[in-house]
Amino acid sequence: MRERPAATGLWELARGAAGLGFVAAAAFNTVVTLRQPQVFLAPARRDVWLPPWRFFLERIMTRHPRRVVLATIAYEASVAALILARGRPVRVGIAGAMVWAGVTTPVLPPGQAAGNAALIPALAPLLSRSYPRTTWAVVGRLGDAT
Repeated sequence: MRERPAATGLWELARGAAGLGFVAAAAFNTVVTLRQPQVFLAPARRDVWLPPWRFFLERIMTRHPRRVVLATIAYEASVAALILARGRPVRVGIAGAMVWAGVTTPVLPPGQAAGNAALIPALAPLLSRSYPRTTWAVVGRLGDAT
């Protein structure tokens, strides 16, 4: 297996931004969406354009909206933890983020769907690096440089 170059500078910044984006999403869904899941899931049911998702939204989301939001929070938090970690789990988290973007794009309104789909090619280059330090260690080293 070919050795990947270690991430530095902008690579680490991009990785940190991706991880913190998933932290923010999980936090938002915990604090806001979980309180009124039907309100936030209604546009998805209205705007879905992919038939398998339509079935899922009609059968699962309408019957168990809170469970769907809890599963979403768990996935987002897990992806964030992996991306902010070190070693191979970082790439697993990045791949998980890309899968998430691809799977959720069909249930979003067109404007949001385009942004969500753009995450896939934006995150893909991060898979080409290795991550020997956690994001927190990288941030700590920045503080040492000042």
